[in-house]
Amino acid sequence: MDERRESRWMQSRVTYLGFFCLIIFSLPLLSKADSLHQSHESIRAAVSDYVQQELGSEAELDMVRLDRRLKLHQCDQPLRIFWPPGSRKSGAISVGVACEDSKPWKIYAQSRVSLMRRVVVLNRPLMRGEQLNESDVSYERRDISRLNGRYIEDIAHLAGFAATSSINANAVLRASMFRAPKLVKRGQAVIVLAGSPGFEVRVSGKALADGAAGDRVRVKNTRSKKVVEGRILENGHVKVD
Repeated sequence: MDERRESRWMQSRVTYLGFFCLIIFSLPLLSKADSLHQSHESIRAAVSDYVQQELGSEAELDMVRLDRRLKLHQCDQPLRIFWPPGSRKSGAISVGVACEDSKPWKIYAQSRVSLMRRVVVLNRPLMRGEQLNESDVSYERRDISRLNGRYIEDIAHLAGFAATSSINANAVLRASMFRAPKLVKRGQAVIVLAGSPGFEVRVSGKALADGAAGDRVRVKNTRSKKVVEGRILENGHVKVD
């Protein structure tokens, strides 16, 4: 009985030692096999460096997504990183990675870029038709890749403009939310300018419609009663082209 136990113990020990030796002697082979493949870390680092150089410090790149099963030949040349034609450079992005040695390969890595820039944010609710003042806003850094429409970076572009609809507090302001203030109102007396450079005629008129700077509006000549059309200038005068 003791001999059987000793025999089984010896067999298990031999099996264990054999398995241990197999692992030890296989490590160099595994290491060599790994060295034949391009590491995912090197691909991620190359993509990250490229995006930062292209987009600057405002860009924040999420981890580059690669299929963990992906095995690529270890490139003998520096990897070439590039934007695919027509690709986006913010939000969800795709970046090309190419090896151009004797065994070339090319893949497209997926990631997301956040572009953090200063935008104008509303401090309080604004009612439709209410004018925007500098005290109504503050500046914050937001991810512009998540914003729709043309956002505003400076209140100077909107000061005095009126809201086209009600706007909630904390909203990022866009140009489409506002209209220029009316410089001319229907029935208002205005100065009508006509002529060419060096020869200008000024007459009195009456506006037949409301209008902001840059709008075209019809005006009736107070003396001749003739109706003309002109463009409203920043000073409220109407220039007949």
